[in-house]
Amino acid sequence: MRPNPRQQHGWHYHAGDIYPALERGAIDAAEYIGPHDDEKLGFKNVAKYCYTPGRQEGGTLLHVIASLEKWEGLPPADKKAVVVAAQATTAGMLAHYDTKNPDAMFRLVTSGVQISVLPRT
Repeated sequence: MRPNPRQQHGWHYHAGDIYPALERGAIDAAEYIGPHDDEKLGFKNVAKYCYTPGRQEGGTLLHVIASLEKWEGLPPADKKAVVVAAQATTAGMLAHYDTKNPDAMFRLVTSGVQISVLPRT
């Protein structure tokens, strides 16, 4: 079992704990998922800076985990169905956020939140 660096360094906050932590000054900034979800959590009310892109997610993908023995026992058509369903689910999730994040970012900016883009390094 590997140690959890978030817990070791005091970074372990659940979604419902982030707003109060920002409000009382326990943390200075937060990026939970992206502009759409951060807006739903009300971060703009207690944090006037937004840094993008979020660094906690190198790539947002959904995964399928299965027993290798069971997977190998599936007929090729069933394997293909699982792969296609997984790809469609990931594409749908990405499309969901691609349509919601730009509007949320616009609302953040118009509410006075300052946006900073993190360097690529």
